[in-house]
Amino acid sequence: MSDSESEEMSISPRSVRSRSRSPVVKKKILESNSPEPINSKVPEKPSKEDQDSESSDDMFIKTPEAIQEKVQIRVGGETEDTKGYYIPQVGELLVDVNKSTRYKIVSVKGKGVFSCVVEVQNMETSEHHAIKVLRNNDIMLKSGEKEIRIIKKLNNSDPNDRRHIIRCQDSFFYQNHLCIKFEALGMNLRELLTRYSSGNGLSLEAVKSFARQGFIALYHLRNEKIIHTDIKPDNILISNDLRKIKLSDFGTALESGENKITENLVARFYRPPEIYLGYPYDYSLDVWSFGCTLFELFTGKILFPGVSDSHMLKLMMDLKGPIPKKLRSQGKFANKYFDQFSFIYVKDELEGPCRVPLSELKKEKNLGVILEPNLQKLLPERSEDLEAYTKELLKFQNLLEQCLELDSNERITSELALKHPFLMKKS
Repeated sequence: MSDSESEEMSISPRSVRSRSRSPVVKKKILESNSPEPINSKVPEKPSKEDQDSESSDDMFIKTPEAIQEKVQIRVGGETEDTKGYYIPQVGELLVDVNKSTRYKIVSVKGKGVFSCVVEVQNMETSEHHAIKVLRNNDIMLKSGEKEIRIIKKLNNSDPNDRRHIIRCQDSFFYQNHLCIKFEALGMNLRELLTRYSSGNGLSLEAVKSFARQGFIALYHLRNEKIIHTDIKPDNILISNDLRKIKLSDFGTALESGENKITENLVARFYRPPEIYLGYPYDYSLDVWSFGCTLFELFTGKILFPGVSDSHMLKLMMDLKGPIPKKLRSQGKFANKYFDQFSFIYVKDELEGPCRVPLSELKKEKNLGVILEPNLQKLLPERSEDLEAYTKELLKFQNLLEQCLELDSNERITSELALKHPFLMKKS
């Protein structure tokens, strides 16, 4: 894919309302009034395991709940807490001693398993940046150094900044904490959903634009032999003009040859079946996560809001049919969920496990039916436009179906996704 092709794909989302040919203000581009679809109820918080696991760096620990970060007050002059987190203070100066550069903290953006993130202003140039301040211990240091290496690799192979990857600008140590400086962007896509859609999702044209850009990023990762492993709305940032998205937070990214079988990858709601079952995984892991993200961007709802790992598998099978036999028979952790005759899952810990005979597992939901209520979003008034819009929605559904194949070998690749009819440019 050439640079010109990539640049052409970075377009501003536009309203699909046919009666308006002029650019639409930001809120009209992004707001919608769709009714609430299936799977709208989200658990109040993810499991403690998801929150406490030190194998996933997530600046928004309580995904999918938005965090309104409060500034922690220092006690007794301590600059870090008992877990090694730096305690940032608005107005404080972070100093890169080697370059004599001072960064004034403007706001505290978030706190995750490995770090806290602050917005800063360079006191010499007045430019704004985001700085990720890693926790002060050896594990976090190694993770931070790896993240720098991976993002630098992705940035260096994209000198014109057209592959939708956050730019890592520098790194330095401040009071024994590794600080990674990034370009300053706007909110993440979860914040965008909250602010502009009131939980009802974005317009189809906005989702199409973001989908195209996201698959460019995944295509770039695959070419550089990197798996992100934590794609979700929280880890996709958007420019202040709402035109361009970038993939961020590479704290758990894997390089070629590092994809060992583990259950501790990907936030639960965006985790593909092969991870739950302990089956070999590859770049298609990120495609699944991005498919779940696209569904959420359009509907405003989480596609698989499972309350346990086994419940997640149940919801997947409700939508896509039974788990393929090879995953059940060859997955390292498959015996946690399947025995010779049945599937075992927990929906409510108070009620205990439920057993479903394998012969009774079947597809019970239709993705098209779930998406259909959102047809009302920015709906054109003219019948010919309505027909065209309906066709676009069917294309989007088809793309999601291919992103969400239970068998990772059958899942669409990022390269083929960019050639999908839903994302192809109109001549």
